[in-house]
Amino acid sequence: MANDQQSSPCQDVVMTSKRTEPSQEAGTEVECTICMETIAEGTLLPCQCKLDYCHLCWDKALANSFSQCGQARCPSCRTLVRIDFDPEKHCLVFTPETVDMTYAAENALRQSMLQDYMSYLRNLSTEEQQERPSPESFEHFVQTHPSLRLFDNIQNMRHSTINRLRHQAMPALIAALQRYSEFNPSLQGIHNNARETLRNATVNELKTFMEAACISSDDCTEHSDMVERLAEQVNGVTMCSIWAQHKCQPPKCVCGSLFQRVDAIERFRRSPAGERAAALTDDEVRCHLQSTQQIRKSLEHLQRQRETIIICDICEQPVPVMNAVWTCQNRTSTILHATSYDLCDGCFVEHTCSKECATSDKIYRSATW
Repeated sequence: MANDQQSSPCQDVVMTSKRTEPSQEAGTEVECTICMETIAEGTLLPCQCKLDYCHLCWDKALANSFSQCGQARCPSCRTLVRIDFDPEKHCLVFTPETVDMTYAAENALRQSMLQDYMSYLRNLSTEEQQERPSPESFEHFVQTHPSLRLFDNIQNMRHSTINRLRHQAMPALIAALQRYSEFNPSLQGIHNNARETLRNATVNELKTFMEAACISSDDCTEHSDMVERLAEQVNGVTMCSIWAQHKCQPPKCVCGSLFQRVDAIERFRRSPAGERAAALTDDEVRCHLQSTQQIRKSLEHLQRQRETIIICDICEQPVPVMNAVWTCQNRTSTILHATSYDLCDGCFVEHTCSKECATSDKIYRSATW
């Protein structure tokens, strides 16, 4: 399929860090400590390390640290790092973090409270010791423990780090999306007059659109039949999103990677739950997603674990489990969105096309099975 050829302004929204010249002697080349590639500029580190990192390796190292340890740390000296996004300069800013919110610190507090509980039991009177310890008594002890507030704060701060970065970067993303359709004029065409624009599409393109919208084309004998079926059965938000997916250049995320529109099966496979179920076939995944009871149990479990429920990072609303979603291909490889980055069809169209169209159709979000 032919795509819009004009360059998108989204490609200018590239994440960079504030940098300084690398520590090098005149005339010598400097290599990134991780990838060993030659770098022209070194990242300005928030610690006393004298090592040089390219932007991509430093960014990925912080993201991996956040995922594995619960907090971004320098890969060499393990200094705790606070990350902020400067919306005016479109860059990440790194400063020392003063609060240890790593999983190790969290586990240390948990062990400390458990040891205090065991000490409390040993100090009970003989009569009190006859009553066996119970989960209820331990829960009551923890609720009155002086470290409980700090324990809760560690978990809250970890989640607030992700939320803070998302909100700091959101204006830059929305501004790029608002300019996106100007550099992809066919998207405006499908938004303003879907039926007329679809008439100019080839039969193969129409079949691709129908497949993406989960609409059968088996009994469509004419080109016009396919156009009418798409125009009548696919809501405006979904049609604009499908058109952008197949006919336009992919929008660029603030992190510098590309957004890709994927269906529920593919998005499930990219989630931690999907990676654990890598052996499942597409049909098995589809059955899993379509099972109301399984979905309810899965969502309840995921809510408890605070993971893998797809939330639109603009409107912050859950995306229906069977719907397609725009997801950043960088996934969790950048500290800017260390827990992935997703946009619902409604927000994508709302900020690339007319708000009136997106608002009226937003309840559909996207095509479903």
